[in-house]
Amino acid sequence: MDRNSEEIPLKNPSSTACRRPCPGSASITVDFGAHLIVSVDIYGSSTEAQAIVQSVKIQDIPVKLHLLGQNFVICGIGAREEAHFVAYTRRATGSWELFNDLSQNVRAAKPDKVLQPVLLMYVPFNV
Repeated sequence: MDRNSEEIPLKNPSSTACRRPCPGSASITVDFGAHLIVSVDIYGSSTEAQAIVQSVKIQDIPVKLHLLGQNFVICGIGAREEAHFVAYTRRATGSWELFNDLSQNVRAAKPDKVLQPVLLMYVPFNV
């Protein structure tokens, strides 16, 4: 196993198909590789769920994650905007930029910008 992989014991191994003969437990291996993509799209038809998604500001999204012994830093956000998808990228300086295929220019995005995110992209970093 390399430094990007870690075994995660399953909480309920009996619900997982086990090889024969079954050792009585099962585990999965997670390999993060070069990127960690987090789906944050909230499905549902309730107005309350939609309001929660629409109220997320860039500054409220975690910049750093520590997961299974590895550190990650955010580098991008995929979001819905004006009935299509846009991309926000975080520069090494900490500033954000908006990439929108309906615009010819890349624009700066303020940390208090309200988004409707569908995915967050993180990359590994060393502390």
